[in-house]
Amino acid sequence: QDHRRDDAVEQARAIADYIAGMTDRFAVREHQQLFRVGS
Repeated sequence: QDHRRDDAVEQARAIADYIAGMTDRFAVREHQQLFRVGS
């Protein structure tokens, strides 16, 4: 069970690092594509 928790923590860190590395323009465009803002 600790192994699953460690995997979840590592996954959350990878996601946070990915988002932190985004430029504002890229993040806005990605959000628009994912959630179809303005469609």
